[in-house]
Amino acid sequence: MKFIKKKPRLIVTWILSYAIILLVPIICSLTLTDGYSDKMTEQLQENNDLVTSIAADNVKDVLVSIRKYYAEVAFHDDLEKILSVPKDKIIYSQGAQNFLDWFGESGTYRDSYERAYIYQPESDVVIAENGIYDSKFYYETYFDSGIISYDKWKKSHFVENNTYSISDGAKDVGSVTPSEMITYHMALPQNILHRYGNMSFSVIVKKSDFFKRIPDNRWLTDCDIYLFTSNGSLLEADASEKNLPQTMEELLKREKKKNNIVQVNRVTYDTISMTLVTVGHKNLLYREMFKMRLVSVGVILFCILIGVALAWYFVRRDYKPVKELLELCGLSDYEDEYKKIRTSLENSFTKNKDLETIAEKYKLSLHKNALAQILKGTLPRSEMEAAFKEYDIKMHPGSIIVFAFNPEEFTAFLPEENLSEEQKQLEVRFIIGNIFEEIFTTAKSSGYVVNVENNIVCVASHIAADKEFFEKIINYGLSMIEKHFALKLTVCVSSVHSGANMLSSAYSEAMYALEYKRMRAIEKSLFFGEIKKTSASDYHFSLEQEKKLINLLQMGEKEDAASYINELFESIKKDETLSLENIKMLMFDISAAVLKVPETIGKQSFSAQELLSSATLGELQQKLLKLVNENCSPKNKLDDGAKFDAVCRYIEDNYQDINLNINSIGDHFDVYPAYLSKLFKKNCATTMVDYINNYRVHKAKEMMENTPYTIMEISQKVGYGHIRTFNRIFKKYEGITPSAYRSSLKK
Repeated sequence: MKFIKKKPRLIVTWILSYAIILLVPIICSLTLTDGYSDKMTEQLQENNDLVTSIAADNVKDVLVSIRKYYAEVAFHDDLEKILSVPKDKIIYSQGAQNFLDWFGESGTYRDSYERAYIYQPESDVVIAENGIYDSKFYYETYFDSGIISYDKWKKSHFVENNTYSISDGAKDVGSVTPSEMITYHMALPQNILHRYGNMSFSVIVKKSDFFKRIPDNRWLTDCDIYLFTSNGSLLEADASEKNLPQTMEELLKREKKKNNIVQVNRVTYDTISMTLVTVGHKNLLYREMFKMRLVSVGVILFCILIGVALAWYFVRRDYKPVKELLELCGLSDYEDEYKKIRTSLENSFTKNKDLETIAEKYKLSLHKNALAQILKGTLPRSEMEAAFKEYDIKMHPGSIIVFAFNPEEFTAFLPEENLSEEQKQLEVRFIIGNIFEEIFTTAKSSGYVVNVENNIVCVASHIAADKEFFEKIINYGLSMIEKHFALKLTVCVSSVHSGANMLSSAYSEAMYALEYKRMRAIEKSLFFGEIKKTSASDYHFSLEQEKKLINLLQMGEKEDAASYINELFESIKKDETLSLENIKMLMFDISAAVLKVPETIGKQSFSAQELLSSATLGELQQKLLKLVNENCSPKNKLDDGAKFDAVCRYIEDNYQDINLNINSIGDHFDVYPAYLSKLFKKNCATTMVDYINNYRVHKAKEMMENTPYTIMEISQKVGYGHIRTFNRIFKKYEGITPSAYRSSLKK
């Protein structure tokens, strides 16, 4: 014990050495156990496959024999002869007697059945192997065992063409009890049914014939075999269970709870089909595995005892055997060598751990990159399944959904910390990834959080879930983040899709919803299905709206222009039916209208590119208001007086033009009609239309006084295309008609 106190480091070194040595038998034992388990499971599966194959072949042999015997009877040359002869005259029909003789010998398949007969409902007789009987007499003789009633027995013969039915019970078949017998009823061919009415061919079979070639010795498995009819009802079973299930659904539910190996095979021949279910019990497998585990534990305990004994031996002898071995090898300073060994091992362990960490990070990076490519649609669908397997991406085949977070909301995270935006995003990504991947990773669902184009995107799948289920889980995750990290986040969620091949579509919907949310500055979480959309044809930014905005800017009406811009943007924000595309077009058209006015962009607070690249409605609205505030001012107004004089001269020079109006004048001076209207009201207290009409009436009066032109000629010369219009305008401004005015001149 003194030695231990003197050299504790050496003791620690040797303990580490023995621990490493003990790892070898432990690993070997675990490897052997796992290998033995795999082999045992494989052997169990092979034996079950063999039993299933033999049972299926046996069932099919019985079905084939029944069907072939049916074919011999149905297409026998003398069958119609016996059906066409009345019962009391069959003895005189040679063809009928031939059929009965052949039928009595039971054809070629006597080993495959116990008894066969033909039932003819119209005459209510049974054509049996040993004669023709009334149905009541035949039932009482061969079927009245208490299992099936007479009426039910008769109804079981009514079978549709190309189908079959099964009924229980028959008696007087040697030592076989009625419960061990079944009767197959098959409709005769269509040509016979048309001639002689509905009738069927029936074959009585022992249930045990289906399992007669199955070996009794089934090593490594307590294998049970069940045979079900086409509708799932139990027909026969070779099982160790006392309580037999009556339906296949009941059996499958029971065996699933027991974790047994179940194989379901459908055995079909012609129109007859059955379902064979083989159940392999794992009782023996578990017993063998338990024995193997006991052996493994024994080996490990033995190695530990040997290690402890050797350690105690070397400590008691002051490590003399070890020191002698080291001195023989020229390593006298054993303590330094022990230290070197320990250091080398520790370094090796550290390097291995670092390499494992790097490999895990690299694998995770590949995993995230593959998922990002699938979401963006850059990975072909034909390669998706391989990518899922290679990078261990588990997607349930049922419902999938994609939701994205708004990075702009991350700025509220840890305001007291001096963190950069990039650091905040990294922190928030870590939080979101941990919470949502954990709450979505269950037996029925899976979840992954990836970074796609600087957006945090979560992909979730579930065996079968609807929008309400996903919404509940998402809200729970968001509440957890808000509760524990004081960070209120919202998400943009796609519709619920079916199948992993719809991931790209779901991602596009989530991104659309995110951009829509940013554009409209929506503060709550948004589902793609909540976005009301209009088609591009429903969108319009009217010419009148554009002209009004441009006129206000041209005239330097800063307050009115700003008010009108606010009015336009408020109408866009309130209209929830506008699609994202329509909103973008409206933003572009409003920006383009402002940029058309040189006076507005004189100082250019923003470049045209910056203006048109605004990400949200609010951002563009503020930029436009800033442009108007800085550049739209009275000093930038046109010289109204000079412009008014120029317009008046143009009217006086072109009053004879029939097409002269406020629009044509505006086009000539490159101004909008609203501007001209305001210009005339300001400078002459009248409208431009009144000014033009007054001048034309003035010139008409001069022509009446000084020329011999007729009234019609004068109306055309002053710019009126119709004399009726001229008369109306002249009377409006002079109070009398042109004719009356000319008459007054003559007086």
